[in-house]
Amino acid sequence: PARGLRWLRLRGVGDGLAPAAPAPPSLTPSHWRLSVGEVESVVQAAKEDKASLPAAWREHRYELSLVTKAVAEEDVASA
Repeated sequence: PARGLRWLRLRGVGDGLAPAAPAPPSLTPSHWRLSVGEVESVVQAAKEDKASLPAAWREHRYELSLVTKAVAEEDVASA
């Protein structure tokens, strides 16, 4: 796959250390379809950042896995 370095700034995420909101009283099954270019998963933080700033996870650079056309098509086919 093609790889490149891109800057990603997360906004509106609030305080990552705040307690989570209470769970709803009942589960509503759902599945959100993946779109090309979305973040599929966070792979790992840069090793240098983890070593130099061990407790500052918000300052680390992260490797991300993005949704490709093939992954999106696989997601549709698995429904």
